Amino acid sequence: MPSVILRDTKLQGNITQKDSITIDGIVVGDIKAEEVIIHENANITGNI
Repeated sequence: MPSVILRDTKLQGNITQKDSITIDGIVVGDIKAEEVIIHENANITGNI
């Protein structure tokens, strides 16, 4: 099932997702997923 990190969300920590993940918020940590969709408002500090 796809996941979404919304614009007003800040997440600290690593993310592991089997399906796709859409990022529109702030992520501080590494992201591992089959597909990562990054919106223009997203801010990611970590490896993808």
